Amino acid sequence: MRRLLEASPRTQRTERTITDISNLMAEIKSSRERGYASIDQEVELELRSVAGPLLNSRGRTVASLNVGLATTAEEMDVVIGRYLSPLLVVRAEQKGMLP
Repeated sequence: MRRLLEASPRTQRTERTITDISNLMAEIKSSRERGYASIDQEVELELRSVAGPLLNSRGRTVASLNVGLATTAEEMDVVIGRYLSPLLVVRAEQKGMLP
């Protein structure tokens, strides 16, 4: 993963964009451990996102479910609390259906 990041352009799109490889690796590790990823204006100002992996019948990630929404006054943990559960329900319904 590190080599892929090192070979990739890491354009800072907003002041919140993570471009440092060590910080990116830490965020990837944290997302894997949590089972989902989230961004708060890292790609585009006023945009937040919560996403989780879709697994195939062998347990490999083959796609992702994502909810993108406009920034509100709510804290990010409230946003995650609202949208993560429905994503996990859909993921459970799809389990093993993907090749």
